[in-house]
Amino acid sequence: MSLTKATYSMIQDAPTNIVDFGADATGVADSTAAIVAAIAASNFVYIPSGTYKTTTQIDLKSNLIVQFAGNATIQFAGNATTYAFNANTCTDIVVRDGQVLGTAIAGYSLFRFVSCANIEIQNCTIKQSGSMGLQFESCNFVKVDGCDLSNNYYYGISDTDGTNNKYTNNLFYGNGSTGIATTTGGRGINLRRCVSCFVSGNRFAANTEYGFRIYSEAADASASYNNVISGNNFYDNTRTDFVLYDESLAGTLVKNNIISDNIVQRSTEPSLGVFYLLHGGKNTFVNNRAYKSGAFSTAVAFNFYYAVDCTMIGCSAENITNAISLPGSNNIVIDTFTGTTVATAISSLSGTAGGIVVKNSKFTHGGAGASDVAINSVGVATAKNWYDGNTFDGFHTGIYIGDEPIAVYRNTSINSTFAGLRKSGNDLSNQEFGNNSWDVTAPAILESLQKDKTPNSRAIVNFNVAPLALTWSVGDRCYNFTPSVGQPKSWVCTVAGTPGTWVSEGNL
Repeated sequence: MSLTKATYSMIQDAPTNIVDFGADATGVADSTAAIVAAIAASNFVYIPSGTYKTTTQIDLKSNLIVQFAGNATIQFAGNATTYAFNANTCTDIVVRDGQVLGTAIAGYSLFRFVSCANIEIQNCTIKQSGSMGLQFESCNFVKVDGCDLSNNYYYGISDTDGTNNKYTNNLFYGNGSTGIATTTGGRGINLRRCVSCFVSGNRFAANTEYGFRIYSEAADASASYNNVISGNNFYDNTRTDFVLYDESLAGTLVKNNIISDNIVQRSTEPSLGVFYLLHGGKNTFVNNRAYKSGAFSTAVAFNFYYAVDCTMIGCSAENITNAISLPGSNNIVIDTFTGTTVATAISSLSGTAGGIVVKNSKFTHGGAGASDVAINSVGVATAKNWYDGNTFDGFHTGIYIGDEPIAVYRNTSINSTFAGLRKSGNDLSNQEFGNNSWDVTAPAILESLQKDKTPNSRAIVNFNVAPLALTWSVGDRCYNFTPSVGQPKSWVCTVAGTPGTWVSEGNL
């Protein structure tokens, strides 16, 4: 009695093996036709150990599982002119445990999905694409988990008009450099006009432009919003690590996103800053950390450029020149920020419309500059800025103000080399001060300046003589902070002027 050999695909409920359709596991012969035939014959395709060369596009279909053996590789030889895998208006596709390699020259993406839903790419290595490793257009409920998407010519993942997509626990390393071809436009993940997507647990390192970018262009009719980017690690992405970019310039197209618990560590200098937010609106940053190892960084940790209505809570910067920059921004709340070894706490306020709130934060100087100012608020245009409950340690000047609208309460400066609080200009009419502690101050009459917001907007200062500078109003008071018997206990301004006429309220 003789035995008849059964192929793997003949076993009931077993996946279809591409070798049964003539695929060559040595990588010598072209296996494209065999893989196409296996996909046409089954909804569960198995790619066993070996290397399989493909040369033309393979179209995927709905309700398909492609399962690779642990050491199975598809080597695509044609992505200078076409995609390796393509799916259009498909649903329920799973690709697992495989390695797909491109030609490493500029060309097309390895995987392209258009108007698809319920796509899963799990534990795959996708490298050396001529464009993107994974390219999604108008797809929803995509999940990419545990993959290595490195050394692709442009991006590891490109997602345009995606909804409810998840990118978790992946590696994005060296995109923009395939080993053969290079570009300055390498990114880990690029999201455009995406909604309610989740990006978490990924590592972005040494990509030639950005680690992660979410954006919408000025001509876009739809926005990128309600996305969550949380718990990712970034390391030395060339231009910057994290970008939110609203090209509308109005904060209406990249909005209501949550960026939380991300860590950026750098050993090199980025050209744009570490976290970079351009024009975005109503975005929230929580517990993000920017750290520079080695030499003191010359960068900006959190660069908000013309951003509006954004909030930052519990974030930190260490060993970086500029903790936060706010050029052109307005209505920004910064709460419980920790700036350790920084030269500047908050910069570029002179270009803002105001409405900046900095509270409950601590900044410790670490720069080499002999004139470093923690917060330079001089020249804010219109809306009032609030500084409440902050500590400034070791700066040349803690807070530097002019005549702009401002409220300064419960702040403390220690180890200042020149001024805890410094004021230029003469106008106190729209300025409020109270319960601050300044260790050294210039001009000296502001030794412990308080200006309570009362119906008459009267200033209250503490010094050992009546004011000799600035412009004062009738009813402003100066309390003698070194009183002794026979000396005035205070002075009151009886004639407005610069410095006006000051009369003693009586000796002790």
